[in-house]
Amino acid sequence: MSLPTQRALDIDLDVPADFGNWLAGLTDGEGSFYVSVDLGRRSVMCRFSIGLRADDGGLLEEIRERLGDIGSISGFKTGNVAPMVAFYVSAQADVLKVLIPFFDRYPLRSKKKLDYALWKEAALLIGSKQHLTPDGLAEVLRLKAEMEAGRKYNGANGANGATA
Repeated sequence: MSLPTQRALDIDLDVPADFGNWLAGLTDGEGSFYVSVDLGRRSVMCRFSIGLRADDGGLLEEIRERLGDIGSISGFKTGNVAPMVAFYVSAQADVLKVLIPFFDRYPLRSKKKLDYALWKEAALLIGSKQHLTPDGLAEVLRLKAEMEAGRKYNGANGANGATA
């Protein structure tokens, strides 16, 4: 299977380096990469989110604006935890044209870099419509399963391959 590359997508993301490095660090701590597959609805997509306490919600609006007004922000509350707010990006064009170039330019350093690599591979498959073939869908499902397996805690010295 041939995957499109960032260069093939011909994208120039223009964000200041201090913002890019800050957002990569925030994503290492608070970001999430998901691959969603709903076979009943014939829906396959990649989603990115960052969740913070509601009193830090202004940061998410800044992120949304600096990345070109992509995604959405919504609030929620779970249990006895302080109200939360989350920034979500699920439009595949935004994933391909903004998020992948951004995280390729400002790489993650935590174990989330492994999730990102798998998520990116799935996003490129979806972006090139390969997920519409049986082999392509099987590959997306494999990547999703690998991401989910990698989220399990590996003990005090098992940072899932992350390096400092």
